[in-house]
Amino acid sequence: MGSFLPGKVESLLAQDRSPEQYRNPCLTQAMVALKLIDTVGSGIRRMFVEQRKRLFPLPDYLIEPEQRRVEVRITGRIVDERYAQVLVQHPELSLMDVFLLDKVQKRLPISTAEAKALRARKLIEGRVTNLHVSAQMAKVMGDQAQYILDKGFEKDFYLMWVLKRLRMEPCKRADLERVLLSKLPEILDAEQKRNKVKNLLAEMSRSLLITPDGKRGPTAVWRLLPAGLDKVAKEGQS
Repeated sequence: MGSFLPGKVESLLAQDRSPEQYRNPCLTQAMVALKLIDTVGSGIRRMFVEQRKRLFPLPDYLIEPEQRRVEVRITGRIVDERYAQVLVQHPELSLMDVFLLDKVQKRLPISTAEAKALRARKLIEGRVTNLHVSAQMAKVMGDQAQYILDKGFEKDFYLMWVLKRLRMEPCKRADLERVLLSKLPEILDAEQKRNKVKNLLAEMSRSLLITPDGKRGPTAVWRLLPAGLDKVAKEGQS
């Protein structure tokens, strides 16, 4: 129990030395001299450095200022082989870079500015709410399969699944969801996947490939239009 003097972990990782001021400098110096405590900040940073060297996930800090409570969780094993390969292949990454990539691997949020900086260096792809390791990094890690699971396939892939299902017989959106949901990116949650299907059907309707019979909604029955039937027929010939 107690407050976290540096305020947040990022402030320690962004600098190469420990804070110069403490609430009670004399007491701090005495306790360090007696080896009762480590210098505030240096020990925390060293934990992150050591975890990085071992290719382990970085420490997770839960800081609750109002309750004056700090909790830290340290994992003593490699959890994600892809993340470990990034650290091996890119020793030039700063500790802050690794900290942000660690958050992306853990599906934790990062700021728009942080995402922009990583994206500019081609380390990550995707929207801020659905970030994942980029194709370039996936290639370095030898994990293109996981990259596809994170990013998903091209739109035509899903479009053709809809057309092929409707060629069998008209059906409701729930039936199309059963076909598509398992093929959508793993990084999306269930609600996002359903919205993806909804938007795909709307786009295909605007393109005059399919149309709903009756009022749109979950109960609408979708069927092929001539252009959709022609498209799926050509796909079968290719």
